[in-house]
Amino acid sequence: MTPVIKHDASEPAWLYLPRVLGSGEVWEYLQEFAFGKYQEGGKVDVTPEELATRRLTRCTWAAIRTWHSCTRTYMRAWGVEHADGRADTWTKGSVTK
Repeated sequence: MTPVIKHDASEPAWLYLPRVLGSGEVWEYLQEFAFGKYQEGGKVDVTPEELATRRLTRCTWAAIRTWHSCTRTYMRAWGVEHADGRADTWTKGSVTK
């Protein structure tokens, strides 16, 4: 079964970020990146309270840019590593056969 990838690693910030900001998805992604299951992916200087307001400030914008950059880097590396169809051992909670 092919995994569903929600984020295209080649999609530039200027194209991707307005869409996830408009839909509101970015706040969920940033919460997981900063304090959740992807915490080891990168460090951002934002508090849970700042995220809860869902307001675009200088601090939250910097965190969003960091999240996007780290996500692109990870997805590129993941794609190279799994290009031959090998089992996914990188993704937490993935089911491999």
